[in-house]
Amino acid sequence: MGGSGGMFGSVGSGHAPSELKDKLRQEAEASAQQFEAELGKLFGELLSGYNSRDADETAERLQTVKDALHEFTDPATSFDTHFGGSVAKHTYVDGISDVDAMLVVRGELADADPRAVLQHTVDALRKKLDPNVQVSAGRVAITVRFPDGPEIQLIPSRRDGDVLHVPAWEQNNWSPINPRQFMDGLTKRNRETGGKLIPTIKLVKAVNATLPENARLSGYHIESLGVAAFRGYDGECTSVRMLPYFFKKASELVMRPMVDRTGQSVHVDQNLGPEGSPARVAASHLLARIHQRMVNASAAKSSERWQGLFDD
Repeated sequence: MGGSGGMFGSVGSGHAPSELKDKLRQEAEASAQQFEAELGKLFGELLSGYNSRDADETAERLQTVKDALHEFTDPATSFDTHFGGSVAKHTYVDGISDVDAMLVVRGELADADPRAVLQHTVDALRKKLDPNVQVSAGRVAITVRFPDGPEIQLIPSRRDGDVLHVPAWEQNNWSPINPRQFMDGLTKRNRETGGKLIPTIKLVKAVNATLPENARLSGYHIESLGVAAFRGYDGECTSVRMLPYFFKKASELVMRPMVDRTGQSVHVDQNLGPEGSPARVAASHLLARIHQRMVNASAAKSSERWQGLFDD
């Protein structure tokens, strides 16, 4: 027994305590790196699925919608469709994000108020499209739900010179909008993060889609949070690191209203109310819980727990 060399001499096989500590640390780091590589592969597979939407089918359905509107509107009125929203910003996620198409109304219909334009468009689509296609109007947009494919969201607008106007959120009038300004900001932030912000936003939207409908953030709100969360970001530019970081920062940012950079309204998230409102507190707590689930999943090196965040 006298030759055992004590506890560290036996367990450490001749290594000093500091050497053993370094060895354990290196093994832990190697294990963490291996898990991050596995997680990166999982994210890659998820993104590949989200990016595989049938562009031809979407284009065909948009053309069907456009044809219906041409046929059932005043001959003096015409519509032009332009990809906007999540499609134009490359944050579309198959089956999750809406396909946004801007309808630029011209002619007599352009003189009508937004509610009249919305209702006129809904009536025209219902007359022309298959009965199994559901058409409904919200406050500012029309949603066309095909039974076997993604929804198409139509935003009616009218042009006044170089300025587009869309339905205002709270009143029955037209509001100027500058989507290019926000798109430029998102593109800039994506470039600053080595092209990783947009893939991260897609993953955020996928997690968001698993939440109860009344707890989900809008796609535009998520994108705005992404631009704000990664301002001055100096961490590792991978979705594996950026996704948990988004939810941590978003849980803080959501407590205050965000300015709408498109000019469509005063705030992106006015539905959540003023700073510190009960709705904002609830949203903050939910985002923080998602962040903690991600931290726990990584600590346990569990791909299954991570996958569960994306499953309905």
